[in-house]
Amino acid sequence: MEKAPPANLDWAKDVPCRNITIHGFCKYEGQGCSFNHDRGTSKPKADAPSTPTSATVGSINGALDDLEIDSRQTKSAGDKKKFNPAASSVFMPTGSAALPKPSANKFSALSPKLSNIPSFVPSVGQDGDHEQSSTNLKQFNVMESSTFQPTSATPLGGPSPTLQNPYLHHDTPVPPPQINPYTAPPESINPYAGMGGSAGQDFMYPPHPQSAFPLQYHLYAPTPPPHLQIPLKGNQQNAETLFIPNKLREALLHKNEATLKTLGPSSLPNVVGVYYDLVPLDTALEKTTRSYNHTSSIYKAFSNTNGRAYALRRIEGVKISKDKSLSTIHQWIKLKNSNIGQVVDAFTSRSFGDNSLIVVYDYYPDSKTLYENHFRSNISKPEPITTEDLWTYMCQISAAIAAAHSKNLPVRSLSLQKVILTSKNRIRLSDCGVLDILNYESELTPDQTKDLMAQDITMFGKLIFQLASIRLPAEMRARPEIQLVQHLDQTDDFKTALNYLLDSTNAGRSIFEFQKLICTRLFKELDKEQLSADYYEAQLTREIENARLFRLVSKINFIIDRAEYEHNPMWQQSGSRYPVKLFHEFVFHQVDEKGKPVLDLSHVLRTLNKLDAGIDEKILLVSKDEQSCLIVSYKEIKDLIEKSFRDLTKD
Repeated sequence: MEKAPPANLDWAKDVPCRNITIHGFCKYEGQGCSFNHDRGTSKPKADAPSTPTSATVGSINGALDDLEIDSRQTKSAGDKKKFNPAASSVFMPTGSAALPKPSANKFSALSPKLSNIPSFVPSVGQDGDHEQSSTNLKQFNVMESSTFQPTSATPLGGPSPTLQNPYLHHDTPVPPPQINPYTAPPESINPYAGMGGSAGQDFMYPPHPQSAFPLQYHLYAPTPPPHLQIPLKGNQQNAETLFIPNKLREALLHKNEATLKTLGPSSLPNVVGVYYDLVPLDTALEKTTRSYNHTSSIYKAFSNTNGRAYALRRIEGVKISKDKSLSTIHQWIKLKNSNIGQVVDAFTSRSFGDNSLIVVYDYYPDSKTLYENHFRSNISKPEPITTEDLWTYMCQISAAIAAAHSKNLPVRSLSLQKVILTSKNRIRLSDCGVLDILNYESELTPDQTKDLMAQDITMFGKLIFQLASIRLPAEMRARPEIQLVQHLDQTDDFKTALNYLLDSTNAGRSIFEFQKLICTRLFKELDKEQLSADYYEAQLTREIENARLFRLVSKINFIIDRAEYEHNPMWQQSGSRYPVKLFHEFVFHQVDEKGKPVLDLSHVLRTLNKLDAGIDEKILLVSKDEQSCLIVSYKEIKDLIEKSFRDLTKD
């Protein structure tokens, strides 16, 4: 049998061998492989220096100058060394002439045309060719490069953030940017923003829309200091006497701001039960388990049912084994007392990712605990506690405990951290009913209830002693409280009352017997509360006029200067409604003899009050051109306003 002629493989001599492309060598070279094994390079002469090639790197957003990248020719084709990625050249910017040049580009041998491919440089918002000749290239200097400033994420549809070179490293520390408190957005109030996890990733979201300016609490001029006040006569008054007092107004504005405060994007759940828009109320970032042997936290949230703000106490990692334990909270919900934070609801939730117990209370904005107010408000100069303050606290707490004990409910949680100060000398017991759920095993027997009530009285005495002994030396506080009562700088009746609370050996102690002991002080506190109620009632009586006058001004503004009345003869100078326009100018457009505007607030209030009463007093109304003069009474103007407003509502 005749042998087949050898195949004609001349067509393969110009085709590059794939082994060279992939592995860098071919083990069949010279042993039958017909493909081209030329690596695209020729051995340079010994006396000819290698010529470097330059690649121009485009500027990135104007922050980097042109970079020069030099590479030498690769090794000769006879080098059979395998390709090693670890030994490849490392990019080094040529900061100075002293820096060594980078090694030869090992990738140039992979393809004959690869060395001619220009480097890819991303750019934003720049058009045209960035190529420049190598002779005009400027040496890159790391120290002269612009500082990298990260930009916040922009909303959808906004301009793209500036791209930065991810391979450029700076050894010079970046100074923090200067922040203008009046132009920068407000800081996040999320206390968990500095912690790891998703809570610290808020920079990925657009900033929460909030006002960049502080609230203007002084809506009008504040009261001058006493030594600068001008004495007024009996028939004189200033602007402050016409409105709510400044301190009361600012306190109410602070409470309103605290109620409406919101939180930007955070790791907190959007909805917990029927409550949404959670805002942490804890002032300390560190969570403790001292109170309930469970980590707890408190939040402000709004209810979907009535839109009111509530305080949510969350107890983490609670396993409720018996459904009846939650039913104990119903007794606290029914209890109504002015010195107990009202309990609203209790339920379990997995919205936080665990089994959490949620107890809902009424929200008292801008409130502090006794510990925060007297021990943490100013460590160097704490809030002073007078004897009158101690009696106030003692009477109000005893009233709260008596209300709970009358329903056979022991308070259990009674400490400086669980008594909140909602306003000046106004305290309430908080977190009531939590321990009833956590420590529930079965219905309490009468003896157990009596023991818990006795513990309430002892905790009550220790709380008052902690407040009264704030100025005692530290070395004396290690002794039992009942031995230190005589060292307190207080009156004898106060020491007697405190001894009664701390005497645990007295088996007949009860909160009702204690109230009999301090009954004289209770009547004094009752008198103070009634005086306070009279004060607030007087302020409300004055403020009720504001709503009445506002409605009157609104009616006037509704009917004057309407476009549809421009050609109505009734509103012309000879019309029946023209006195209403003249009265508006008489009230708000007064001028003096020099033609300057007169901003007399007392004149506005006086005339509006007379108009609202509809008295028969007559006034002279003059037009701006002083060509029309009318003499009318307040009663006639009021009738015209009411008639015009009724006609407007009919239209």
